[in-house]
Amino acid sequence: MSIGTFRLGAVELHINSPTGEGPVEDYFRSRGAGYHHLALSVDDLDGEIARLETLGFRTLGKPIDTAPGLREAFLDPRTTGGILLQLVERIADVSIDALTAADVASLARSLSSSSK
Repeated sequence: MSIGTFRLGAVELHINSPTGEGPVEDYFRSRGAGYHHLALSVDDLDGEIARLETLGFRTLGKPIDTAPGLREAFLDPRTTGGILLQLVERIADVSIDALTAADVASLARSLSSSSK
């Protein structure tokens, strides 16, 4: 997958393009190009999930570490009015330059397994 990242003030926009087999390719093949999900930054992922569960929201699986310094979870679209929402907690400020090939491979494995 190829990811283009653009910063708009405090907002990051990620544009993903499939480059081979995987969850992004599967999504594009079944639905065509377009919107996939919205990601929201949270300070305390576990606390926010607990709070949202009291309001009737559910996650799709448990929170996972997807890259150095990042934990995330997706909310079940059946509980969000059909919108796939991603909650992201930055537990460390890690520069993309600091990522190793092993980090990228770990991220790819996490994304692949979380989409199944």
